[in-house]
Amino acid sequence: MERPQAKGWCPTTLVPMQSGDGLIVRIKPAFGRLTSDQAKAVADLARLYGNGFLDITSRANIQIRGVDEAALPSLIAALQGHDLASTDEARDRLNLILAPFTDETMIGYHCAKRLYEATVSLPELPAKFGFAIDTGEKRIIANASADIRIETDQSGALIIRCDGCDTGFQTSLDRMIGDIQKVLAWYLAQKQEGARLARMAQYAHAQKVPKDFRLITPNETQDDVRVGARKDAGYDILGVPFGQCHADSLSQLAMHTKQIEVTVNRCLVVDTGAGAKTDFITKPDDGRLAVIACPGAPACASATMATRNLAEELASKITASAGLSCDKTYHISGCTKGCAAPRATDICIIGDGAHYAIIENGCAWEPPSITSLSSDDVLKTVK
Repeated sequence: MERPQAKGWCPTTLVPMQSGDGLIVRIKPAFGRLTSDQAKAVADLARLYGNGFLDITSRANIQIRGVDEAALPSLIAALQGHDLASTDEARDRLNLILAPFTDETMIGYHCAKRLYEATVSLPELPAKFGFAIDTGEKRIIANASADIRIETDQSGALIIRCDGCDTGFQTSLDRMIGDIQKVLAWYLAQKQEGARLARMAQYAHAQKVPKDFRLITPNETQDDVRVGARKDAGYDILGVPFGQCHADSLSQLAMHTKQIEVTVNRCLVVDTGAGAKTDFITKPDDGRLAVIACPGAPACASATMATRNLAEELASKITASAGLSCDKTYHISGCTKGCAAPRATDICIIGDGAHYAIIENGCAWEPPSITSLSSDDVLKTVK
């Protein structure tokens, strides 16, 4: 079964998207990081121009929710004043995820800098098209949503890899932009008349990626972006419950850390102890980490059911019960689009009109195995 076509578009700062609770304005922090002053500014602006709620997306972006259209010019100007938004449309559209813990001395940081500087020379790409830079000794964001991946091989040499392919091809810092342009030229040539371009992985799975782009094996992967303390390194990784927090929580966090890295798995990297007295998740066995939930109704106009209260109840059950596991993944989606989890989860709970439905080991748009459930029924049924 094909995934339903999403309504609207991927918002940016300059081109926000209308949702059930107002405009969504997406901030893409440069290099994935905010100074404490910038974080405080985001929180202040969310309260002043939005409804006070912030989304942390799976692509390491921050979204201000509930913005009134009349307030949009003032919000954009304020974000630009804090170096949180660009005036350039090409830079505004760029989707780039930099692996956390990449400091300014590392090759990955310089790759990101080159890509930011080259945005004006890149062709216009589909809204969801993105880049991931993951050049450490082991890859730690290999599961992040991206179409072109800049990584290293076992010798430490830079490679470019098309998402969905097991191998890539060697490049260098100086050649990287030119090599990316070659890949993009091939990618854009795949567009068929009257059809949209697919994500890169779909072309890879159809074995359409040229052999010249599939020569070298990247480094091994390592799951390292997980909630918990890293006292030896001087930082903690915090989880954002269901990908959303209130501006007050971000303000409080910013008071106790010099910098916040926004990263994959809807996590934040902060100074040790900064999250101790906040609403963020600090322990790896917290049941909320196992549950993915979209904003649901009424925040999203596409959603037919609420999601957040059910997510809280399910997470509490996971934390308290030996019968449910944090090793499983649970997705609660207000509709069949499945925006919050585009990949299969162990248990998917979907809003289906006035009821919920359940899909096991699947995605929100696939046929359900159980239908016509109330929220109480869901909590009784899920194992």
